Amino acid sequence: MMGNYIGFSWAALVYPPLRWLELRYFGR
Repeated sequence: MMGNYIGFSWAALVYPPLRWLELRYFGR
């Protein structure tokens, strides 16, 4: 349970900036 919570919080913190960078690099 704890590992799943940590994974979810990590994804919530790290995933949005990665998507933003991806859109910036490939969306131009």
